[in-house]
Amino acid sequence: MISFLSLFFGGCGLITNPALFSAYRDRIYRTLLAEPDWEYVNYASPECGTKVKGSGLPWPVEEVVDGNKENAVNPAVLSVFKRARGEWDSRDTAWRDMMERRILGFGYGSGDPIAEATGQVRYYGYGYAPSVWNAWIEFEFPEPKAINKVIVYSAQFSDLIAVRRCRLLYWDEKEVTGPTWKVIGSKYLIKSRVIPFEFPTIKTNKIRIELPDGYAEINEVEIFGDEVKYKKPQEKGLR
Repeated sequence: MISFLSLFFGGCGLITNPALFSAYRDRIYRTLLAEPDWEYVNYASPECGTKVKGSGLPWPVEEVVDGNKENAVNPAVLSVFKRARGEWDSRDTAWRDMMERRILGFGYGSGDPIAEATGQVRYYGYGYAPSVWNAWIEFEFPEPKAINKVIVYSAQFSDLIAVRRCRLLYWDEKEVTGPTWKVIGSKYLIKSRVIPFEFPTIKTNKIRIELPDGYAEINEVEIFGDEVKYKKPQEKGLR
């Protein structure tokens, strides 16, 4: 034990001075409990030279890469939220269960009188089928990146989540029939504003997030691989 302390404390040997012991003890605690001095590179960030564009959105696509996960809900989206809140609160449990099932695409069509008569269509992101995606956000990197994680942060009003379903795709340049978009994964019945996608590493120069419509507002998107960057070095020595 003495030998271990001697090595760990740079040859100090057994420490008998209480003040010095407390200083080293505090140093150990800071070392073990401190946040790492590195972080994963967020490829969605403009700092990486990534270009972002979107289609079918009533809100500025630039907000998904502005570093703010708490952006205020766009007024166009907010009006739908409020209408949905009022409609939802006025209905009974059976009706709510039915609408929840429709999120998964069961029994919903463009002629459904109940869905058409409410603001729930846009809020819950039914589209007219679970395979309909009327809006998208695309990230194009300056060069191919090895990616294994994407985090989507949905806008939220009160307890209402804007993004109730979405899917993630990557651009496959090496497809034998020609370059094409391929689905990484889809999320349905989303009930958290933080929507993570984790998957085996793929290498691509473009990532796309598809949404049922533009009312599924996104506050922020982060795209990660295994690449890290180091934070500003801290001063050495006891503090």
